Amino acid sequence: MLIERADIPLFKKDKRIHEAFAYDDVDPDMLGVGYFDDGQLKVVAGANQNGRYTWEIGVEVLDPAFARQGLAVKVVQALTARFNGARPRCWWFTAHNFRTCGR
Repeated sequence: MLIERADIPLFKKDKRIHEAFAYDDVDPDMLGVGYFDDGQLKVVAGANQNGRYTWEIGVEVLDPAFARQGLAVKVVQALTARFNGARPRCWWFTAHNFRTCGR
C-alpha cells in the first residue's frame, strides 16, 4: 500500500519504525510503501530526497514472521517504481543500520 507524504506522520506513534521514516523537517519523508496483513503493518519502506539527485531509502521488517520472504525487496521495488522518474544517481538503502550506496 502506498503511503503518501501527508499520511507519514500518522506512523510516528509506531515505535517499531526507526529506519523507514525520519520525521525530520530538514530532510522530510516524501513517500512510503507498506505491506499489511490483516490490517497490521508488517513491512515498511520510506524515502526522502536529501539531495538534488539523491534519495535515501529506509526499509524495515516489523514482524519477524515476515522476514526472509522477499517482502522488503518488494516494498523497495514498489517505492522506487513510484518515483523512478526523478532518476537519482545514488540510492542509500538502510536496513537495521546497514547502509550502502550503488549507482
